[in-house]
Amino acid sequence: MRKQNVLRLVIVAGSVAGLATSSQAARRTGLAGNLLIEDKDDVYMFPQEAVKHARLIAFDYGGSTTEGNALLLLGDQYQAWGLAIHRADVIDSMRFGPRMALNDATSIESTSLDHDRTRLGAVGSPAGDGFRAPFTIIDGIWAMSTPGAASYGLRIALGNNSEIVDPDNDPKEQGDKQTFMLLQGGMSNDSGSLKYDAAAALFLDFGTVLSDGDETAVATHVDISASFRGLMDLDGEKDTKLGVLGHGGYTKQTIEHNEGSNDFAEDRGSLRFMGGAGPVITLTDRITVSAYGLLGVWMSNEEPNTEGDKDQTAATSLLMPGFNIATEIKLTDWWYFRTGTEYLYFVKTKDQARNVGAQESAFRANPYAWNAGFGFKLADLTFDGALQHGWLTSGPDFIGGDSPLFAVVSASARF
Repeated sequence: MRKQNVLRLVIVAGSVAGLATSSQAARRTGLAGNLLIEDKDDVYMFPQEAVKHARLIAFDYGGSTTEGNALLLLGDQYQAWGLAIHRADVIDSMRFGPRMALNDATSIESTSLDHDRTRLGAVGSPAGDGFRAPFTIIDGIWAMSTPGAASYGLRIALGNNSEIVDPDNDPKEQGDKQTFMLLQGGMSNDSGSLKYDAAAALFLDFGTVLSDGDETAVATHVDISASFRGLMDLDGEKDTKLGVLGHGGYTKQTIEHNEGSNDFAEDRGSLRFMGGAGPVITLTDRITVSAYGLLGVWMSNEEPNTEGDKDQTAATSLLMPGFNIATEIKLTDWWYFRTGTEYLYFVKTKDQARNVGAQESAFRANPYAWNAGFGFKLADLTFDGALQHGWLTSGPDFIGGDSPLFAVVSASARF
């Protein structure tokens, strides 16, 4: 039992949310994750945006055990508060950063960069898949606006999951547990010609494996991040804006193995920066087009045994460049079509100390990613659906195709 659990302590990869997951609801999924087109999902990245979406109830429906959310925001334009619940734990500790690059900056191969994924819960949690993925206990949001143009917000999420077995009232417990906390704070300012959103996040995650009453493995994960989005009118034209995106963060992870005479610790750290810029154009109030380029760098260091020599691995992954293009078209007063695409190109190097002078390099264009969807708005009710790829390329079931209609669906209402 002890060896099996310890062997399963693998730090899980990535810093990216997938196209059809409920961590971004149907509208933004249909836009291929474009961040410069504002959406109600922004409250997860910038909690202060809740004052713009007060008196809202929203539901996201997905087809897997990790897809599904509900959001209730009360209050008004001056103060708002609310609660989010999740089908599983799909809270991203860096909601903003991952969506700047939908594909996985570290997925060229399984390497030391893999621990960059800081997705809470789902399959493979931050402390490793040897720990039980934590479920959200509470995810609360509060925001307020000032008489000026500023607004402030706070988000707190807590989660836990455990399974501890106490055989025959024997004090030698066995099992594993994991607990996390996510704390976000942000500020926005909208002066008319210039709007910016900024937020900082602190994520803490702790996991423990018990065997015969002893803690045989203890994992700690700390992540600190900051995110920014700005939209500025160009040449005084309100229908053309310049958008700017920024994200930076630092992750530190350790796993202490306590196995009698074979005690050792794993240590991992990573630093990441991403940035992007591009125009957002509104044409005749019916067509919105957004396009931006992306640059990014991920740097990591991994030491599988802090007591050993020459076992460190350092890796760097450069995103240069990436592009995201999306559009939303208002076909009628109540019917919307939206689509988006993204392309990313990475240059990656890896140095291994145990092989003096050894260096690996890789060049990769991540798979061309695209998505599309429809939206319907009737009075205060909005319905959004991100289409299945096969529905567009092979046709729907009712004409002999092989695909259902939607990958993820969202419904929301203002009251």
